[in-house]
Amino acid sequence: MKVTKRTWKNKDGSTGCSWSVDFIDNTKKRVVKSGFKTKAQAENYLAKVRIEIDKGSYVYKNTQVMFTAIVENFMNNYANSYCRLNTILGYRGYLKNHLIPYFEKYKAVEITPNVIRDYIKYMQDKGLKAKTINHTINLLSGIFNKAIEGNFLNYNPVTSVKRLKLPHMEMEFLDTFDIKALLTTAKENYPTFYPLLQTAIATGMRRGELLALTWNDIDFDRKLIRVNKSLNHGRAEETKTKNSVRNVAIPENLISVLKDWKQKAPKSHIVFCNSTGGYIDPNNMAKRFFKPCLKLAGVKDIRFHDLRHTYASLMISKHIPIKFIQQQMGHSSIQVTLDKYGHLMPELYEIGGNAMNDVVI
Repeated sequence: MKVTKRTWKNKDGSTGCSWSVDFIDNTKKRVVKSGFKTKAQAENYLAKVRIEIDKGSYVYKNTQVMFTAIVENFMNNYANSYCRLNTILGYRGYLKNHLIPYFEKYKAVEITPNVIRDYIKYMQDKGLKAKTINHTINLLSGIFNKAIEGNFLNYNPVTSVKRLKLPHMEMEFLDTFDIKALLTTAKENYPTFYPLLQTAIATGMRRGELLALTWNDIDFDRKLIRVNKSLNHGRAEETKTKNSVRNVAIPENLISVLKDWKQKAPKSHIVFCNSTGGYIDPNNMAKRFFKPCLKLAGVKDIRFHDLRHTYASLMISKHIPIKFIQQQMGHSSIQVTLDKYGHLMPELYEIGGNAMNDVVI
């Protein structure tokens, strides 16, 4: 840190001077600030800066830093080190396709709440879904938060921008008639897909969990599947949350299906593998097997994820305790399960409504 004097001669022959400070901030960047009229002013400013840097509270608002620079800071100093591969790839896609093309010419301080609202309107006019736009806004907020932590900026303009309201998406469920039709069609017409379909319906496991399943995860004696990983972009990764790691109880008929499949399947440690023993591509699975199977069986068009909802609805219809359903599905709490599927349990309202009959006078 130093204080420097600059002198010059004016046209009338008089001498002028000013003082500047030169220091390295806590982002290891050189900062030069000039325009102090006296040495005392410069030294007082530098003394305050020194104290703030020592405390870690110094923020130099760099009005020249570009949006692309704080993106680079976010990806290199945070995302690439602390986020899952699937999350990183998602960030890269949102940046490449949406945020960078729109904001790359902006300085970071030029991105105000109104600029962000203009971006939202622009994306809506392009036909992007509200969910996608919200994801990009959340990422933008994360980028600004990390820029503040890195002392590039001192304000996040996204905090005052309201997210778009998402349309309500109804869950789809198959009844027992549709399930039997679907499984029969798969067994007769898509025999390599049938074991995967049966396991999805009988366990309520997520698609990524099913496709990452290995044979050592299945305990045939105890009738359990150990869920501890999920397939993301062709790679098996640890499950996202601690609640997702769980033992899933499986019925006797599924045990028989899986034992039979183990004898017929390609030689691989992956339970539901492709013809070469590798991981199945989820989109390819849906396109080549799941959707055609639905159509051939005469069953309504649903998402593969709706098989998970179907499992939950069947368990509820059998009056299985909600705690067991929560553990089977890997929800973080019973409340999550009730929030998702409570509307399928109308008897709870009747029981709750009559609970005080004996005590109310």
